[in-house]
Amino acid sequence: MSRFNIQFIRFTPNLQYRQAIFLELHKKIYIQSCTTPFLRKDPLKISDVAEIQSGMTVKSRLIEDRLKGFNVIRLQDIGLSSVIDLKSLAKVYIPDVSPRYTVSRGDVVFRSRGSWNTAALVPAELDSITVAIMPVLILRPVRSLISPKFLTWEINKPATQQYFRRVSHSSTIPMIRRSELEKLEIDLPDLKTQELVAETAELVEKTHQLQTSLSVHKNRLAKYKLSLALK
Repeated sequence: MSRFNIQFIRFTPNLQYRQAIFLELHKKIYIQSCTTPFLRKDPLKISDVAEIQSGMTVKSRLIEDRLKGFNVIRLQDIGLSSVIDLKSLAKVYIPDVSPRYTVSRGDVVFRSRGSWNTAALVPAELDSITVAIMPVLILRPVRSLISPKFLTWEINKPATQQYFRRVSHSSTIPMIRRSELEKLEIDLPDLKTQELVAETAELVEKTHQLQTSLSVHKNRLAKYKLSLALK
């Protein structure tokens, strides 16, 4: 699939038609990525392509400090979006922060506790010290092996989420241990295919966001028309 095709689909005006094409591309590229033969005899695991670091353990209550504080990534900062929203991060003063708890551009942060266990990319716009707080885990991809965006997609895809549900601990608040994340087997195509998968997934996510926004505006318009009719 050429970049021209991606550009053509991106500017197709019909939203539903564009979404259908995105989903079909997503399926085809996913199948291609899953059928790419490995160069290794054993399946690759997350620990083979990324360093995994636990976030910083903070025993006292976090107090926001907009002047002296560092950006912090907490569980609530990792939602259904595949990219961290830097503008929404709280600033908290933490003395003696070790560099191993700070995130860099292209790192991936993982939500290890809660009803969903998703990952989000630390974007290139990061320009200040940002600390991950437990139970957030930091994944530092080996760039020569795996694209950060592809790693995020691989963790968030439905098959991986099913794996997390099987191995989660605790019946009240599900938790994924670091060892379980390290053992997760992944399908790893070449870097070019990884970028194509990640780009297509990003377009699918943006399409979903546009469709949600469109639905909200339609409902508002319908309520406005109804209010005019009742006057």
